[in-house]
Amino acid sequence: MQPSISCTSDLAPPPPATRAGPTPRVVQLPLGGAGSFFTREQLTQAFQCSHAELGRLLRDKIAPLPIRIDGTIYWFTDEVDAAITRVEKVLERRRR
Repeated sequence: MQPSISCTSDLAPPPPATRAGPTPRVVQLPLGGAGSFFTREQLTQAFQCSHAELGRLLRDKIAPLPIRIDGTIYWFTDEVDAAITRVEKVLERRRR
């Protein structure tokens, strides 16, 4: 007999932020299950940039692209964590 798997009870806790940054939100997905996401405000804290700089990063496709869930825009935490070093290098180069 196989154990039953429930999407909401078997979720791993959200991964910790790579630094003293924002805590991800757990959002229920429309097709079931849940995921850890950042909002725009949390993304600017994670990348340590302004909203204008974040807009330029998104325009140039350097930052990960968002998804929309129930009218709210979110970013996957794993994609943000993977992009932090790349974004920091770009921001450092642009600020010189």
